[in-house]
Amino acid sequence: MPNKVYVELGSKNTITAAPLYQFDYGMEIVLTGTVPDNVRAEIAAEGSDAETVAIVQNTISIPDNLLMTGKDIHCYIVRYISQNERTTLYQIIIPVRTRPNIT
Repeated sequence: MPNKVYVELGSKNTITAAPLYQFDYGMEIVLTGTVPDNVRAEIAAEGSDAETVAIVQNTISIPDNLLMTGKDIHCYIVRYISQNERTTLYQIIIPVRTRPNIT
């Protein structure tokens, strides 16, 4: 399985991506289509607090700790207008399939 999930930004505000597996590390979200200016990603496992992650060359690195939980990942593409103002442009949902951890 490649370590990238490709997500096309377009007219839909909520996008469900291809699933990933629990305990797979080094995964990235690659944004295709038109990526808006002045945006960042806020990413979290379902039910957890989000952390802000930079979008570098249309790519978002998924923190490894999020894949350890086995919960779906929610990534929000957010435009920051000012220090106290932001707008969510897209929600990307990545299903995470659980599996045993082999150590």
